[in-house]
Amino acid sequence: MNADDLEKLGIEKRMVALNNRVDFEIVHNICQRLVIMNAIDSTAEITLFINSSGGKVEAGWELYDTIRGIRAPVRGIVVGIAESMALDILQACDIREACPHATMLMHPINFDASLPRMDSKKFRREKEEITSRLVEAYIERAKVGEKKVRKLMAKESKLTAIQALKLGFIDRITEPGSI
Repeated sequence: MNADDLEKLGIEKRMVALNNRVDFEIVHNICQRLVIMNAIDSTAEITLFINSSGGKVEAGWELYDTIRGIRAPVRGIVVGIAESMALDILQACDIREACPHATMLMHPINFDASLPRMDSKKFRREKEEITSRLVEAYIERAKVGEKKVRKLMAKESKLTAIQALKLGFIDRITEPGSI
């Protein structure tokens, strides 16, 4: 089976995977598939499998907003790791799940070293603005408030599926045979 056959099968079965770092090329491809599946049937569920160490926040917001913007319900399932921006993307899904052995990571944002240098005041302002947007995405559906989310991000917290469920970052732990 070649790549085109896999893509067609994914659209037919309404499944897509984020199994790389979050970057613009990967995200554009996933968003395109989501929009196509939504156009085919905006009432049928789409499953997004997540196994990603995160990546670029700006690219992640594109996927987050696409998931939130389409009518088709999106079921996000963490099948390995959902770190950093990948965990934020999961928060956009209508149904948020994790396999029993999945792990999730929250941490303070990191700026790309290749970006032009900015003065410390502007840097702090921009870092806080991005952090606030990330925190809002978490607390919208979590069982904890802003203070707890900021604390978890500040200390770089690795969460098990059980911990993520208790905090409200997922809705359920995926049962065997339910994928």
